Amino acid sequence: VVSGTSMDRVYVHRVARDRSGHLWFLTLNNTNEWQPSIEPDNEGAFRYDGERFEQWNTARGLGGRVYAMAEDRHGAFWFGTSRGLKRWKDGAWRSWDTSDNFINNRVFTLAVDDEGRAWFGDQQRGLGYLEGDVARYLTTADGLVSEAVWGLSIGTSGEVWIATHGGLSRHAGDTWATFDAESGLRSTQLW
Repeated sequence: VVSGTSMDRVYVHRVARDRSGHLWFLTLNNTNEWQPSIEPDNEGAFRYDGERFEQWNTARGLGGRVYAMAEDRHGAFWFGTSRGLKRWKDGAWRSWDTSDNFINNRVFTLAVDDEGRAWFGDQQRGLGYLEGDVARYLTTADGLVSEAVWGLSIGTSGEVWIATHGGLSRHAGDTWATFDAESGLRSTQLW
C-alpha cells in the first residue's frame, strides 16, 4: 500500500520500468483471495512519471490483476494479466485470451524480444509466444526444463531465458540449454 498518494489502498504485486524510465506499479484486484477488501477502482497498473501517478484500469482498457509489463522497442506496452495478454500500441488495445488459442487467460510473466515477439508463461503450461497474432507453445517435449514458467528475460543476443520450478532454460533459435540440479544448480525453483 502506498499511503498518502493517489495510490492509497492499492496493493502492488510488482514494479516494472519502461524504456523512458517511468515506473509501473502492477496491482492486485478486488478478486484476490487473500485480500478481498481491495477496491475495484484500484486495479490495473499505475504509471509514475516522477511527479504523479496515472492509472491504467478497466475504464482505460486494462483491468484485473496485472502480473507483468514490458515495452517493446517500438514503444508498445504489453501487459500480462488475469484476463490474458494485452498490448497498447498507437493508441489502441489488442487483447489475446483463450478465444485466441491461449491455453489459459492468465499471463504471469512476460518479455518482448527485439523482433517484437511476446514471450509469456502462466506458471503451469509451458512457454508461450506470439507468432504474428497466433499463440504457440513450447513444452518439455521441445526442450524446456519444466512447464512451470515463472520468469522470463531476453538476453543481449536475443535468446530467451526461462526461470521455472524445475531449473533454468535458455532458448536460442532451435537450441536449448538446461541448468538444473544435474548441472549444479542448487535450487531449481526459480522466479
